[in-house]
Amino acid sequence: MKLTKELILQQEKETVLQHFTLADAYQLGEEVRKAAVGDPEQLIVTIQLGRRLVYVRAGSQTTFENDYWAARKRNVVLHHEHSSMFVRLDNNADEEEYYRRNGLSHHDYAIHGGAFPIFVEQVGMVGVIAISGFPMEDDHLTCYQGLMNFKKKFAC
Repeated sequence: MKLTKELILQQEKETVLQHFTLADAYQLGEEVRKAAVGDPEQLIVTIQLGRRLVYVRAGSQTTFENDYWAARKRNVVLHHEHSSMFVRLDNNADEEEYYRRNGLSHHDYAIHGGAFPIFVEQVGMVGVIAISGFPMEDDHLTCYQGLMNFKKKFAC
């Protein structure tokens, strides 16, 4: 599947939840791991709710580098309220221009797929799911599919 800005905007709309609380974070994290397009032991899965990191599960094949990538992707979503892959495509994958134009640092932000906003209907963005471990397109699709599975399974 070729990722386009239009497709990703549709994915963001499809994943809007009826509710999302601290109690839901564990289940969402587990659904994302189950949706992994590869070995989930290669992934770190993080969920931020508000300003709190409420879920972290690092596979046995991850390192600090995965932590760092997930955090940088998460910052992009927090800044733009769109998935990190959407922001990448919206900036024509020109990272240097993105950093210059937004006054941001590559030390803190990464416009690579793998972080996805958590939206609640009639509320807006309440959190972010960010993963790292696969190629960026697969990280993006894993987040999306995990959110869709969570929404269907738990009627959120």
